Amino acid sequence: MLNLGPMPIPIIGNVASFSSSPPPTPYVNWTKIFGNIYTVWLGEMPVVCVNDSKTIYETFVKDGETYAGRAQITEWLEIVKHGQNGIIFSEGEPWREHRRFALRVFRDFGFGKNLMQEKILDEFVYMMDSIKADKKAGIINHSLQDHIDLAVGSVINSLLFGFRCSSNKKEDFNAQKEIIGATMKDLGRVEALVMQGGAHKFRFLPYFRKVYYDIQKNRDKTWAYFEENVQKPKVHEELSKFIGSDRLVTINDKPNLHYINAVVAETQRCCNLVNTNVFHRTLKDVKIHGYDIPKHTVIISHISSVLYDDRYFPDPYKFKPERFLDQNGIFSWPSELMPFGVGKRACLGESLARMELFLFIANLFNQFIFKENPDKPINDERHLCGTIAPQQYTCFVERRSYGY
Repeated sequence: MLNLGPMPIPIIGNVASFSSSPPPTPYVNWTKIFGNIYTVWLGEMPVVCVNDSKTIYETFVKDGETYAGRAQITEWLEIVKHGQNGIIFSEGEPWREHRRFALRVFRDFGFGKNLMQEKILDEFVYMMDSIKADKKAGIINHSLQDHIDLAVGSVINSLLFGFRCSSNKKEDFNAQKEIIGATMKDLGRVEALVMQGGAHKFRFLPYFRKVYYDIQKNRDKTWAYFEENVQKPKVHEELSKFIGSDRLVTINDKPNLHYINAVVAETQRCCNLVNTNVFHRTLKDVKIHGYDIPKHTVIISHISSVLYDDRYFPDPYKFKPERFLDQNGIFSWPSELMPFGVGKRACLGESLARMELFLFIANLFNQFIFKENPDKPINDERHLCGTIAPQQYTCFVERRSYGY
């Protein structure tokens, strides 16, 4: 028996709620009405949502094997990515084999070691030089987003293909980024959510046909290639105290930079990158808080709902790095903050992402001062999309002065 949840509409389920208010807002509201566990319908597919950190750890961590399956949406995955393959969507022995291989390769490439830090800092220096070149060219308001995308993309590109995204490859990088962005936007559309619950039927209906072909078109292009600006005095005060020069900030500085760590954590919480986590599937009958959940039920740990839950994070829609500091200004990472997922299917790239976030954010603020472009205020509006990405923006960039 599935637990209670919002009343679905025949055929489309509950996805109409996302058109007026994108996730995680509907999930947060439903948690207040139906409790920590409820069922939503994406098209004709019921999905059990777990929305509190304690239950997420009890299920997806302590009993991880039971929840390590993936939703059997084979026809949908055939449309999106040529089938249920790869680390994210496979399960059982194929998934274990892929994961072991990926972890071994990551170790060989220096994940968590100085080699990875060197790659990241090299890209930061390239980015810094590019920003300086823009300033010399007379550019006042900079597209910081483009600089960061290229730097982060180069780190990944060097891992996957053995070369960075240098200036002569910038057009190729931007073209691929545009394709991926369009794909993620298509995957987040209400029509796409409905199709996941019955792709074999909806793909032939006129209203959904264009969505189907858009996704397929961008998928093929992608596979062809593959085959609140933080401006707080406390940031600069801490950097001046512990760094005190324009040298590069390294991981060795991290234990001293408590406020920077809090800024990184709060950035991840507010960003809330994934609207809806990847679907899991129960591999046996289970009971959660008195509810009987049958084998093969689609279930998700709704982390985006937890990150905006005022039980854990008061004033959740406000950017407050101080929430992660104790009375002595010491940073701590709470268990409720889990932006990379938890359990056996947690993000494989977490260690790389954590290192990138700290090194890029700390070094950007150590080198520069950022101010909003008054002619083009930053738009923080969220859209229903596969993942959250900022709206295009520009900002004023100024070098910090260290008195020499």
